[in-house]
Amino acid sequence: MIQLFGHLYAPDDRGLCVVAVDGDSIVSSRPTETQPAGSIGGPDARILPGLIDIQLNGAFGDDFADPAADVPGICRRLPRFGVTAFVPTIVTSAPEVYAPALANLRHAPVPGESRILGVHIEGPFISHAYRGAHDPAQLRLPSIEEAGRWLEAGDVRWLTLAPELPGALALISSSSSTASASRSATPMRPGARPRRASKPARPLQPICSMRCGRSGIATRASWATCSPPA
Repeated sequence: MIQLFGHLYAPDDRGLCVVAVDGDSIVSSRPTETQPAGSIGGPDARILPGLIDIQLNGAFGDDFADPAADVPGICRRLPRFGVTAFVPTIVTSAPEVYAPALANLRHAPVPGESRILGVHIEGPFISHAYRGAHDPAQLRLPSIEEAGRWLEAGDVRWLTLAPELPGALALISSSSSTASASRSATPMRPGARPRRASKPARPLQPICSMRCGRSGIATRASWATCSPPA
């Protein structure tokens, strides 16, 4: 069991408190002005529900599209900033980049570290008209074969694509046919009229079920204590 000491936000500031945590469970919390011996934190620390970063392209000088990115180091360092879980994102890249980059992102959860919730592939199946900062030379039409290789290489959960592109509905339909019935989003059906957007299409549900619309992330409540970054 560990004890966290600092200002407790749940969600409002409840003042200085000590929170006892046993494994994944919050055992108790109580107000106190005195820091218990052996506790983590201090009077300037903040205790709050763990933050979930739903799109992280890299951190601490590393890019997740780089197979040499220090993924274990990033997982160790993110809790310092209150991030207890995150979705690493690979932006539009050359075809040969994805397999080693996805393999590098296979990292088992470690107690005390930020955990990976699955990978987001942002592009390359997006519109030239709304590509933003994505490399236009690497944009390409949706491909069931390429998406299948991503699934073999890593834990891909989300895909950003433009549904109006040729081949997009076939990819969505192919993946939706194996979707879990527990998913609540409505699948994009062949023949459905895709909704146009003024920016790249929004992240879909996990690619293994390929449903249209913004994804939601469900996770157990975890807590972090962090001091203001220096």
